[in-house]
Amino acid sequence: MVKFNLNATYPPYAGDLATPIAPVPERIPLSSSEGIQNLISDVHKIQLSEYARKLGLLLDFYGIPRDADGARDLLLLKLVDHHVPGMRVEKKTRSGPSQKWTAEARLSLFTTVQALLAEGRSEAAACRAVHQSKAFGSKSALSLQRRYAEARDEPAAQGLLSIFAQLPEGSDAVSLWKKAAEAWLPPHAKSED
Repeated sequence: MVKFNLNATYPPYAGDLATPIAPVPERIPLSSSEGIQNLISDVHKIQLSEYARKLGLLLDFYGIPRDADGARDLLLLKLVDHHVPGMRVEKKTRSGPSQKWTAEARLSLFTTVQALLAEGRSEAAACRAVHQSKAFGSKSALSLQRRYAEARDEPAAQGLLSIFAQLPEGSDAVSLWKKAAEAWLPPHAKSED
């Protein structure tokens, strides 16, 4: 059984596969028509032999065993797939949620990390905890820390920092950051209470 992978990529043809077969000479300087016919017949045999040899090379190029059942049909499919974009099978797209970080996702990450910072954790420890919670998918702690740093510079995050800086002494910043984080968590990350 030959494995057949549509949409495979191949290098350009090279060597004998890039060199055309020599044409039949247009003028043959012979005096007898029988000699001309024999020469033309010999040239055609040479061309057919060269064609068959290169067909074998083409099968090799596409990884099709020469003795495979339906080798020529498989070759036709490979050639069509390789050279005719409209005949290619569309590649499967990735399923699942979008990996794009929206403004809401960035603000959610920011408030989640801020709640952990308010408890006294370091930024790295807070991002590790967020990673372990899987609230933001399978993003690494380092990736989350980079995203947090980006989110911290955004106007919404700066506005929240400004508001929290003006809280009266003795306010429960941890609780307030947790409430802010809960408000911005993506729906799939919220706990079922």
